[in-house]
Amino acid sequence: MSLSEVEDRSNVSEPIEDDSVTCPTTTPATSEREFLDMPEHVRYMQIYVEEVATWMDSFNKEKYFGEFLPYRALDSPLLLYSLLACGIRRLSQRHPDMSDTAAAYYSTANMQLFRYHENPERDIEECSTVAVILKLYNIIFKEGPQSGGHSPAVLNSIISESQWSAESDGIGSACFWLNAYLDIVGSLEAGYCLYVDSWSVDMRMPSDGSEFMTRGDEELWVQRMLFILGRVISYRLCVLSFTDVDLRENRTLENLLPEWKHLKQLCDQWNDACPRNMRPLGYMYPDQTEHNSTFPKTWYV
Repeated sequence: MSLSEVEDRSNVSEPIEDDSVTCPTTTPATSEREFLDMPEHVRYMQIYVEEVATWMDSFNKEKYFGEFLPYRALDSPLLLYSLLACGIRRLSQRHPDMSDTAAAYYSTANMQLFRYHENPERDIEECSTVAVILKLYNIIFKEGPQSGGHSPAVLNSIISESQWSAESDGIGSACFWLNAYLDIVGSLEAGYCLYVDSWSVDMRMPSDGSEFMTRGDEELWVQRMLFILGRVISYRLCVLSFTDVDLRENRTLENLLPEWKHLKQLCDQWNDACPRNMRPLGYMYPDQTEHNSTFPKTWYV
Protein backbone atom coordinates (compact mmCIF):
# COMPACT_ATOMS: atom_id res chain seq x y z
CA MET A 1 0.00 0.00 0.00
CA SER A 2 1.42 3.40 -0.99
CA LEU A 3 1.66 6.35 1.31
CA SER A 4 -0.98 8.19 -0.66
CA GLU A 5 -3.40 5.34 -0.05
CA VAL A 6 -3.03 5.40 3.72
CA GLU A 7 -2.94 9.13 4.35
CA ASP A 8 -5.22 11.94 3.27
CA ARG A 9 -3.12 14.93 2.26
CA SER A 10 -6.02 17.36 2.02
CA ASN A 11 -5.13 18.88 5.40
CA VAL A 12 -1.62 19.97 4.44
CA SER A 13 -0.98 23.67 4.94
CA GLU A 14 0.24 25.76 2.03
CA PRO A 15 3.95 24.96 1.60
CA ILE A 16 6.68 27.51 1.04
CA GLU A 17 6.81 28.82 -2.50
CA ASP A 18 10.52 28.52 -3.18
CA ASP A 19 12.08 27.18 -6.38
CA SER A 20 15.04 25.89 -4.40
CA VAL A 21 12.85 23.40 -2.58
CA THR A 22 10.77 22.10 -5.48
CA CYS A 23 10.54 18.34 -5.11
CA PRO A 24 11.44 16.35 -8.24
CA THR A 25 9.26 13.54 -9.46
CA THR A 26 12.27 11.27 -9.98
CA THR A 27 15.37 11.48 -7.84
CA PRO A 28 16.44 14.28 -5.49
CA ALA A 29 18.86 16.87 -6.78
CA THR A 30 22.47 16.00 -6.04
CA SER A 31 24.15 19.34 -6.75
CA GLU A 32 25.62 20.33 -3.43
CA ARG A 33 25.57 23.94 -2.35
CA GLU A 34 28.70 25.14 -0.59
CA PHE A 35 26.92 26.81 2.31
CA LEU A 36 23.64 28.36 3.42
CA ASP A 37 23.44 31.86 1.95
CA MET A 38 20.04 33.05 3.14
CA PRO A 39 20.17 34.88 6.52
CA GLU A 40 16.96 33.30 7.78
CA HIS A 41 18.19 29.81 6.90
CA VAL A 42 21.44 30.42 8.75
CA ARG A 43 19.48 31.61 11.79
CA TYR A 44 17.06 28.68 11.80
CA MET A 45 19.88 26.18 11.36
CA GLN A 46 21.80 27.76 14.24
CA ILE A 47 18.77 27.38 16.50
CA TYR A 48 18.38 23.77 15.41
CA VAL A 49 22.04 22.92 16.08
CA GLU A 50 22.34 24.80 19.37
CA GLU A 51 18.93 24.16 20.95
CA VAL A 52 17.42 21.06 19.37
CA ALA A 53 20.19 18.80 18.05
CA THR A 54 22.26 19.19 21.19
CA TRP A 55 19.90 16.91 23.14
CA MET A 56 18.96 14.75 20.15
CA ASP A 57 22.62 13.70 20.23
CA SER A 58 22.38 12.50 23.84
CA PHE A 59 22.08 8.97 22.48
CA ASN A 60 25.07 8.90 20.12
CA LYS A 61 28.71 9.74 20.70
CA GLU A 62 29.39 10.98 17.16
CA LYS A 63 26.82 13.82 17.41
CA TYR A 64 25.27 13.03 14.04
CA PHE A 65 22.25 15.31 14.39
CA GLY A 66 24.24 18.41 15.28
CA GLU A 67 27.49 17.94 13.37
CA PHE A 68 26.79 15.62 10.43
CA LEU A 69 23.24 16.15 9.20
CA PRO A 70 23.49 19.96 8.76
CA TYR A 71 26.26 19.43 6.18
CA ARG A 72 24.45 16.55 4.54
CA ALA A 73 21.41 18.81 4.27
CA LEU A 74 23.30 21.16 1.95
CA ASP A 75 22.63 18.78 -0.95
CA SER A 76 19.28 17.48 0.27
CA PRO A 77 16.24 19.81 0.27
CA LEU A 78 14.30 16.97 1.92
CA LEU A 79 16.64 16.91 4.90
CA LEU A 80 17.30 20.65 4.91
CA TYR A 81 13.70 21.69 5.42
CA SER A 82 13.09 19.17 8.18
CA LEU A 83 16.03 20.67 10.12
CA LEU A 84 14.99 24.25 9.37
CA ALA A 85 11.43 23.43 10.45
CA CYS A 86 12.72 22.31 13.85
CA GLY A 87 14.83 25.44 14.19
CA ILE A 88 12.13 27.96 13.34
CA ARG A 89 9.53 26.08 15.39
CA ARG A 90 11.82 26.31 18.39
CA LEU A 91 12.35 30.01 17.66
CA SER A 92 8.61 30.60 17.37
CA GLN A 93 8.21 29.52 20.99
CA ARG A 94 9.98 32.76 21.91
CA HIS A 95 8.50 34.78 19.05
CA PRO A 96 4.85 33.76 18.53
CA ASP A 97 4.58 36.08 15.54
CA MET A 98 6.72 33.56 13.62
CA SER A 99 4.19 30.75 14.05
CA ASP A 100 2.78 31.05 10.53
CA THR A 101 6.26 30.89 9.01
CA ALA A 102 7.06 27.88 11.17
CA ALA A 103 3.89 26.17 9.96
CA ALA A 104 4.91 26.81 6.34
CA TYR A 105 8.32 25.19 6.86
CA TYR A 106 6.70 22.25 8.63
CA SER A 107 4.23 21.82 5.77
CA THR A 108 7.04 21.98 3.21
CA ALA A 109 9.08 19.35 5.06
CA ASN A 110 6.08 17.00 5.22
CA MET A 111 5.16 17.56 1.58
CA GLN A 112 8.70 16.79 0.46
CA LEU A 113 8.77 13.59 2.49
CA PHE A 114 5.43 12.61 0.96
CA ARG A 115 6.72 13.16 -2.57
CA TYR A 116 10.15 11.60 -2.10
CA HIS A 117 8.67 8.55 -0.42
CA GLU A 118 6.52 7.92 -3.49
CA ASN A 119 9.68 7.78 -5.63
CA PRO A 120 10.75 4.15 -6.31
CA GLU A 121 14.37 5.32 -6.50
CA ARG A 122 14.27 7.13 -3.18
CA ASP A 123 17.10 7.03 -0.64
CA ILE A 124 15.44 4.86 2.01
CA GLU A 125 17.82 5.89 4.80
CA GLU A 126 17.31 9.57 4.08
CA CYS A 127 13.53 9.22 4.09
CA SER A 128 13.68 7.29 7.37
CA THR A 129 15.98 9.90 8.92
CA VAL A 130 13.59 12.70 8.00
CA ALA A 131 10.68 10.64 9.35
CA VAL A 132 12.46 10.38 12.73
CA ILE A 133 13.06 14.14 12.76
CA LEU A 134 9.42 14.91 11.95
CA LYS A 135 8.28 12.38 14.53
CA LEU A 136 10.37 14.24 17.10
CA TYR A 137 8.92 17.55 15.88
CA ASN A 138 5.38 16.23 16.35
CA ILE A 139 6.07 15.02 19.88
CA ILE A 140 8.05 17.91 21.36
CA PHE A 141 6.04 20.63 19.63
CA LYS A 142 2.68 18.84 19.94
CA GLU A 143 1.99 18.85 16.22
CA GLY A 144 0.52 16.14 14.03
CA PRO A 145 -1.92 15.38 11.22
CA GLN A 146 -4.21 18.20 12.33
CA SER A 147 -1.37 20.63 11.52
CA GLY A 148 -0.65 19.18 8.09
CA GLY A 149 1.83 16.53 9.18
CA HIS A 150 2.05 12.79 8.71
CA SER A 151 0.30 10.51 11.17
CA PRO A 152 2.45 8.57 13.68
CA ALA A 153 1.57 5.32 11.89
CA VAL A 154 2.86 6.62 8.56
CA LEU A 155 6.07 7.98 10.08
CA ASN A 156 6.70 4.70 11.91
CA SER A 157 6.12 2.81 8.67
CA ILE A 158 8.71 4.94 6.85
CA ILE A 159 11.18 4.57 9.73
CA SER A 160 10.80 0.79 9.74
CA GLU A 161 11.88 0.58 6.09
CA SER A 162 15.51 1.13 7.10
CA GLN A 163 15.38 -1.83 9.54
CA TRP A 164 17.62 -0.08 12.05
CA SER A 165 18.44 -1.90 15.27
CA ALA A 166 20.51 -1.41 18.42
CA GLU A 167 23.38 -3.01 16.53
CA SER A 168 23.28 -0.50 13.66
CA ASP A 169 26.13 1.95 13.29
CA GLY A 170 26.49 5.50 12.03
CA ILE A 171 23.38 7.54 11.46
CA GLY A 172 21.32 4.34 11.73
CA SER A 173 22.34 3.91 15.36
CA ALA A 174 21.67 7.58 16.12
CA CYS A 175 18.20 7.39 14.58
CA PHE A 176 17.37 4.07 16.24
CA TRP A 177 18.07 5.38 19.74
CA LEU A 178 16.36 8.71 19.19
CA ASN A 179 13.34 6.83 17.87
CA ALA A 180 13.47 4.52 20.91
CA TYR A 181 13.30 7.59 23.15
CA LEU A 182 10.36 8.96 21.15
CA ASP A 183 8.57 5.61 21.45
CA ILE A 184 9.04 5.72 25.22
CA VAL A 185 7.54 9.22 25.35
CA GLY A 186 4.67 8.05 23.16
CA SER A 187 4.12 5.01 25.36
CA LEU A 188 3.89 7.19 28.45
CA GLU A 189 1.35 9.45 26.75
CA ALA A 190 -0.77 6.84 24.96
CA GLY A 191 -0.31 3.81 27.22
CA TYR A 192 0.94 1.18 24.76
CA CYS A 193 3.50 -1.54 25.47
CA LEU A 194 7.09 -1.50 24.26
CA TYR A 195 9.02 -4.61 23.26
CA VAL A 196 12.44 -3.48 24.42
CA ASP A 197 13.90 -6.99 24.77
CA SER A 198 14.57 -6.88 21.03
CA TRP A 199 16.91 -3.91 21.51
CA SER A 200 19.87 -6.14 22.48
CA VAL A 201 21.35 -3.66 24.94
CA ASP A 202 24.57 -4.54 26.77
CA MET A 203 23.34 -4.61 30.37
CA ARG A 204 26.56 -5.95 31.89
CA MET A 205 27.16 -3.35 34.57
CA PRO A 206 30.08 -3.61 37.05
CA SER A 207 29.04 -4.59 40.54
CA ASP A 208 32.17 -3.44 42.33
CA GLY A 209 31.83 0.27 41.61
CA SER A 210 35.00 0.25 39.49
CA GLU A 211 33.50 2.61 36.92
CA PHE A 212 31.75 4.87 39.38
CA MET A 213 34.11 7.83 39.05
CA THR A 214 35.00 7.37 35.38
CA ARG A 215 33.81 9.41 32.41
CA GLY A 216 33.07 8.16 28.96
CA ASP A 217 30.51 5.91 27.31
CA GLU A 218 27.74 8.15 28.64
CA GLU A 219 25.69 7.28 25.56
CA LEU A 220 25.79 3.58 26.48
CA TRP A 221 24.51 4.43 29.94
CA VAL A 222 21.71 6.51 28.43
CA GLN A 223 20.78 3.54 26.23
CA ARG A 224 20.72 1.30 29.30
CA MET A 225 18.53 3.84 31.04
CA LEU A 226 16.08 3.84 28.12
CA PHE A 227 16.00 0.04 28.15
CA ILE A 228 15.22 -0.06 31.88
CA LEU A 229 12.59 2.66 31.53
CA GLY A 230 10.94 0.77 28.68
CA ARG A 231 10.80 -2.37 30.82
CA VAL A 232 9.32 -0.42 33.74
CA ILE A 233 6.66 1.13 31.50
CA SER A 234 5.61 -2.27 30.17
CA TYR A 235 5.52 -3.67 33.72
CA ARG A 236 3.36 -0.79 34.89
CA LEU A 237 0.90 -1.34 32.04
CA CYS A 238 0.76 -5.03 32.93
CA VAL A 239 -0.13 -4.17 36.53
CA LEU A 240 -2.75 -1.61 35.49
CA SER A 241 -4.39 -4.11 33.14
CA PHE A 242 -4.86 -6.67 35.91
CA THR A 243 -8.51 -7.78 35.98
CA ASP A 244 -10.90 -10.10 37.78
CA VAL A 245 -10.27 -12.66 35.05
CA ASP A 246 -6.67 -12.92 36.23
CA LEU A 247 -7.87 -13.56 39.77
CA ARG A 248 -10.25 -16.30 38.64
CA GLU A 249 -7.37 -17.97 36.82
CA ASN A 250 -5.23 -17.82 39.97
CA ARG A 251 -3.02 -15.04 38.65
CA THR A 252 -2.36 -12.45 41.33
CA LEU A 253 -0.24 -9.35 41.57
CA GLU A 254 2.08 -11.38 43.74
CA ASN A 255 3.05 -13.30 40.61
CA LEU A 256 4.51 -10.06 39.28
CA LEU A 257 6.70 -9.47 42.33
CA PRO A 258 9.80 -11.26 40.93
CA GLU A 259 9.75 -8.99 37.89
CA TRP A 260 9.40 -5.93 40.13
CA LYS A 261 12.44 -7.05 42.15
CA HIS A 262 14.42 -7.58 38.95
CA LEU A 263 13.56 -4.11 37.66
CA LYS A 264 14.43 -2.57 41.02
CA GLN A 265 17.78 -4.36 40.88
CA LEU A 266 18.46 -2.99 37.40
CA CYS A 267 17.69 0.55 38.57
CA ASP A 268 20.01 0.18 41.57
CA GLN A 269 22.79 -1.32 39.45
CA TRP A 270 22.55 1.52 36.96
CA ASN A 271 22.60 4.14 39.71
CA ASP A 272 25.55 2.54 41.49
CA ALA A 273 27.70 1.95 38.41
CA CYS A 274 27.00 4.89 36.07
CA PRO A 275 29.72 7.55 35.55
CA ARG A 276 29.76 10.14 38.34
CA ASN A 277 28.95 13.00 35.99
CA MET A 278 25.60 11.35 35.22
CA ARG A 279 24.54 11.60 38.84
CA PRO A 280 23.28 14.84 40.41
CA LEU A 281 25.65 17.18 42.19
CA GLY A 282 22.74 18.53 44.23
CA TYR A 283 19.60 16.79 45.44
CA MET A 284 16.77 18.31 47.48
CA TYR A 285 13.72 16.45 48.72
CA PRO A 286 10.27 17.90 47.96
CA ASP A 287 9.87 19.34 51.47
CA GLN A 288 13.19 21.16 51.05
CA THR A 289 12.12 23.10 47.97
CA GLU A 290 10.06 26.24 47.59
CA HIS A 291 7.82 24.71 44.96
CA ASN A 292 4.74 22.66 45.77
CA SER A 293 5.87 19.50 44.03
CA THR A 294 5.93 15.80 44.88
CA PHE A 295 9.21 15.42 43.00
CA PRO A 296 12.69 16.17 44.31
CA LYS A 297 14.81 18.90 42.79
CA THR A 298 18.11 17.82 41.27
CA TRP A 299 21.09 19.72 39.91
CA TYR A 300 23.34 18.28 37.22
CA VAL A 301 26.56 19.86 36.00
